[in-house]
Amino acid sequence: HLEGKGCTVLDFTGLAQKNGAVMSHIRLAPKPEDLHAVRIAAGGANLVLGCDMVVAAAPAALSRIEPGVTRAVINGYMQPVAAFVTNGDMDLGAEAIVMSWRGTAGAHAAATAGNDTVLSPWPTLYFDNRQSKLPDEPPGRTRIVTLEDVYRFEPRDATLNPAQQRHILGVQANLWTEHIRTEPRLEWMALPRAAALAEVAWSVPERRQWPDFLARLAASMPRYRALGIDVADSVFAIDGQVAPAADGYTVSLANQGGYGDIRYTMDGRDPTPGSRRYTASVSAATGSEIRARTFDGARPLSATWSRVLAPHSLARRSSRELELCSDGVGLLLEPPGASDDNHTVLALDIMNPCWIYRAVDLSHGAQLRAAAVPLPFNFELGKDVDGIRRGDAHTVNGELEVRIDGCASPLAATLPLPAGTAAVTLAAIALGPMPGRHDLCLRFARPALEPMWALDWVEVVE
Repeated sequence: HLEGKGCTVLDFTGLAQKNGAVMSHIRLAPKPEDLHAVRIAAGGANLVLGCDMVVAAAPAALSRIEPGVTRAVINGYMQPVAAFVTNGDMDLGAEAIVMSWRGTAGAHAAATAGNDTVLSPWPTLYFDNRQSKLPDEPPGRTRIVTLEDVYRFEPRDATLNPAQQRHILGVQANLWTEHIRTEPRLEWMALPRAAALAEVAWSVPERRQWPDFLARLAASMPRYRALGIDVADSVFAIDGQVAPAADGYTVSLANQGGYGDIRYTMDGRDPTPGSRRYTASVSAATGSEIRARTFDGARPLSATWSRVLAPHSLARRSSRELELCSDGVGLLLEPPGASDDNHTVLALDIMNPCWIYRAVDLSHGAQLRAAAVPLPFNFELGKDVDGIRRGDAHTVNGELEVRIDGCASPLAATLPLPAGTAAVTLAAIALGPMPGRHDLCLRFARPALEPMWALDWVEVVE
């Protein structure tokens, strides 16, 4: 880039937490306009950099090599493999230090065997897991690891004797950035969970008190912000729930930590420390707007949450507000070409692209609209790729299937998918009347893995 040359990079993320291969296709040219593709075709590589010999010898890499053309630089360093995770009896040698990633059993086995060890267990210390269910969390994993989850992690193993406990060197958090594109997002995912982990590592259990930590964190939030750090406010952020009522709507407000005062307004202005304090559910008329924010005295702790209480605005739910049918490999992904100005983040399980829209009133029927985004399938899953559900597509590009009261129920409707690589709003469909409220299952059926379709939003007008 500094020299003005053309460069494209295509990363196959590999899902490192599953010991998946990570491979990148890099293309260079004198000018950007000389590059017309991002994938390197079979036999098209000039250079293979094999940082991992096992991955470099796999078919996906070997197929890009052309004898007499491709040069290869291979890392020949030998190190203990991840098989220790599943074979606690493996002899690593006295000098090996064990990183316990899959739970804490590996650390226990290592310390018992006389090896030093560092605790770094999935999922609690994997900070690419989101911190709340709120729709403003950055891209990453869909699994939730809250600040309190991290703070209550206990690295000390009471079943080890004092000599064995000395082999526990410490703890480590992992922040995989395969889906984290910017430094502010990196900071959001790391903090304040890194502060919680530091206190866990450096404090004896009897001195750790979660309410005390929250109070000290509240005092530290302005300091983080003064330093220009995009610290996550997830533990203080407003979780607003809106339910229809006879004369409008009922709004319930809370935050994850249960800390501070929630102040709210109904006049279109942002809350201040002097605004009404939330103590019980609020009744509001149709068309009104409620705004809320968490305060600690005069100190604001969260961003302002707002919601217009109107049928149309409440009928649309983003994929992050829907419930995933499963969590095989749940991810929050950005569509291709995403920028800081485009805040679209798609929630999906790449093993089963399926969502649940809960409690739809079908008493008088409803109209359903949906927006879908085709994503490139850039994942190296090995044999796990055979377990991805494709469905039974009946059209050339596939369709979005709609079922009522269970994903095994008969089809209620289908929305055909178009060709192309752009996001699309699918044609509206009518759902017939049925007594009461029902859950909708929305699932893609596609003839191939590429593209990988994801829901952007669904709108059900009752």
